[in-house]
Amino acid sequence: MGVAKDTYPHDGDTYSFVVGFAEVEVDLETGKTRVVDYLAVGDVGTVVNPRSLHGQLLGASTSASGHALQQKWVYDPHYGVPLAKRFYHNKPLTILDIPAEMHTLALDLADPETPVGARGVGEPPVGAATVR
Repeated sequence: MGVAKDTYPHDGDTYSFVVGFAEVEVDLETGKTRVVDYLAVGDVGTVVNPRSLHGQLLGASTSASGHALQQKWVYDPHYGVPLAKRFYHNKPLTILDIPAEMHTLALDLADPETPVGARGVGEPPVGAATVR
C-alpha cells in the first residue's frame, strides 16, 4: 500500500461545471419528446485524456436524458415506498433513443488549485442533461 500527501497549496475547493444544449422535437398531439441534437460543454480544467472526457460527457448526459424523458418513479403516497422500480416500469434508453448528433467541447483552462490543472468530471454532465 502506498500513501502520499501533496504539499501543493490549496486556497479552496475545485468544482467542475458542464452545460448542456439540446435541440428537441415535441409531438404536439401526443406530447412525445425526442432529442435531435445535443452539445455538452465542460469546464473541467486541463484535459488530460480527450477521448475519455468525450465518453464521460456523452455517457452521463445520455443516462440523465433517460432519467428525464423515460423513467417515471412512482411512490406510494401513504408509505413512501417506490412502486415502479423494475425495467418494465422504467425503460432505460436504447441505441434508438439516443440522438444521432451528440457533440462535446471542453474549455481546457488550467485550474490553479491542482498541480496539473485538471479537475474531475463525474457527475456534472448528469445535472446538465436532466431537464424536464
